[in-house]
Amino acid sequence: MHIDGTKTNYESIYLYIYKEQKRLVKYLPQGHKRRKTRRTGKSRRVCDIPDRKFIDERPAVINERIRVDDREADTIASRQSKAALVVLRERKLQIALIAKVERITAEEVKNSIVNLLRKFPGSCRKSITYDNGKEFAAHAKISQSLNVESYFCHPYHSREKGSVENTNGLIRRFFPKKTNFDLISTKDIKSVEKLLNNQPRKSLGFFNTE
Repeated sequence: MHIDGTKTNYESIYLYIYKEQKRLVKYLPQGHKRRKTRRTGKSRRVCDIPDRKFIDERPAVINERIRVDDREADTIASRQSKAALVVLRERKLQIALIAKVERITAEEVKNSIVNLLRKFPGSCRKSITYDNGKEFAAHAKISQSLNVESYFCHPYHSREKGSVENTNGLIRRFFPKKTNFDLISTKDIKSVEKLLNNQPRKSLGFFNTE
């Protein structure tokens, strides 16, 4: 990125806003009261999930976003509620799917993902990439139900599924931290989903995804 002929980057802009222009923080896509430092692996817990394949085994056609219907999965939780959100993001077209689960368990997350994707024809379900959270321990059952391939990020490298991580940040603009998801309706969730999917994107030539 260049500003007035001077080369800079997004991280420098964020640091400048947090240090010199705090009044602008609320306008950032993922604004927090203070700039977060990148967390190291020592401060996070990883679940040992059976039968997982890491993204090293993921075909180039997925890595390069050549085809559609490869997705990334994640969850958004809150200390204020036992309910949580399940988020899916298609890697090429960037279409988001969001649903609420009453409890963030492997069984409920599995059922939610299956229900979200079952409405699509089998040819429109190819793969899902997860992180190593215990809520994705039932990935094999998801693969069996939907006939999709499952892949996992390396431990402590959730950025390897950056599309859904970015989507989570956008969702947090509507449902910030400390949101009680028990009180959020399906209508509210689908309204946010529609807004995200109607957002013009540079990667799509500024066309929306719906």
